Amino acid sequence: MGGTKDIRSYDMRNLVTLCGSGTTGCHGWVESNRALAYLGGWLVNGYVHLDDILTRPDGRAVLLGSDGSRNDLGESA
Repeated sequence: MGGTKDIRSYDMRNLVTLCGSGTTGCHGWVESNRALAYLGGWLVNGYVHLDDILTRPDGRAVLLGSDGSRNDLGESA
């Protein structure tokens, strides 16, 4: 919707694939629980939080790398 020329929009950490539609699966969960999705890192405002640890809905922590790598950190504290 309008796009951007900001190169951070191409950062792999800014591209999280969610299953389902806007009402089903993980995508549905994010849309229905926006406050929790922001806290968990699944929904971000801009590019400020690209280095933050994500908390999966099952409580496990994940750190995404700018190269597309993923480091599963186990249970979130």
